[in-house]
Amino acid sequence: SSFYTSLSSRRIPSRLMQSLLRSTTTLSTTRALRHLSGGLAFSSGSTTRREDWDGSPHPAHIFSIPGHAGWRGKLRQQQRVERRGVFKPWAAGGQRKPTPREDAVFDHFFSKPDEGQKHRPVTEEDVEVVVRVGGKTLSHGELEDLGVRMHKDMLSEMQEQLLQMEASELIEQYGFSHVGDNTVLHSPDNQGKVLESKNHVNATRVTGRPEGNNPVAPWGYGDSFRIEKVPDALRFVVEEITESPLWAVGKPRDITINRRDKSFFKLDPHLDPVGDGECIFIISLLSNTVMTLVPPGEFDRKRPGDISLKSWTDEDVDVLMRRRSMLLLSGKARTSWRHSIRTGVQVEIETDGKRDVAVCDWWGKTQNLVRRSPQMLSIILAFQKKPEMPQDYSSLFE
Repeated sequence: SSFYTSLSSRRIPSRLMQSLLRSTTTLSTTRALRHLSGGLAFSSGSTTRREDWDGSPHPAHIFSIPGHAGWRGKLRQQQRVERRGVFKPWAAGGQRKPTPREDAVFDHFFSKPDEGQKHRPVTEEDVEVVVRVGGKTLSHGELEDLGVRMHKDMLSEMQEQLLQMEASELIEQYGFSHVGDNTVLHSPDNQGKVLESKNHVNATRVTGRPEGNNPVAPWGYGDSFRIEKVPDALRFVVEEITESPLWAVGKPRDITINRRDKSFFKLDPHLDPVGDGECIFIISLLSNTVMTLVPPGEFDRKRPGDISLKSWTDEDVDVLMRRRSMLLLSGKARTSWRHSIRTGVQVEIETDGKRDVAVCDWWGKTQNLVRRSPQMLSIILAFQKKPEMPQDYSSLFE
């Protein structure tokens, strides 16, 4: 039975859940899983080393086979297979440039008191995952003006598993479908001709925002949002963002969970409702993907095949979202630039002499392919902006 199946029947006490969420940086994967599962046997004694992990989706059964001693070898074999024929932009170009240390970011805030009303400055880590359609990179200033930040490795593998469990329970109780029954995937053949194939799409949403006659999550929406109604793993993430000096956010206003299946993650360009607040955080679980930001105005292309292979406009901006990363949309990226995910392309890849069809995003250029996993969970957290500090500090003590 799978890891999820073996745990889904167990109700995890709130205190244990919080303990696990905070212990994942110190506990090995096996120890934490044994703690959670009440002694379920796992063969390995430590978590995957960072140098062995390149951000690729790994099989869900990697942590789900009790007594199976060869899962590390299977992971490396799967990574080798996926690297053949699938471009990994974050693994290319040799060693990545070091990014500014977090304490240097803190120094930026404390050296300028007014900076507490702003999000942390753009870093090299943000710049390296953002590119215009066509491959041109954005400068720090352009990215600052756009209002985009990327927080890589926002969650540990254990936290992802806990969020997946909570999301599955919430979807079962409050989920509703919000996309049509099918879509069309486009892929170029060897002569450049666009091929089409119809496939079913399953997309399910949970939100505290009232949407017609659909179920509403218990935490509510906007001014009526109640953090005490949010389940433990989700609440932990909300509080981490709220309490961090890196993000200039006020009270949370909504949480939305979107689950998309069968590698079809299409999301039409849109702006979230104004009532959600000024800051939107998007966390990608279970799969890598590419989020596309579309500038205000008319689309250059409207035919589905053209959009799939060239995007909506030539000024679109692609953001590479690794699994378990978090994207902040603020400023123009929140108020005027629409966020979206292209339909995806079908490509043939060769693995061990056999041809296989994969569904991929492309990042900047169509040859920069990012393979999708079968399922993706998106956690969207909406916040109002941080209240401004009063000019007369004496008012704080009245």
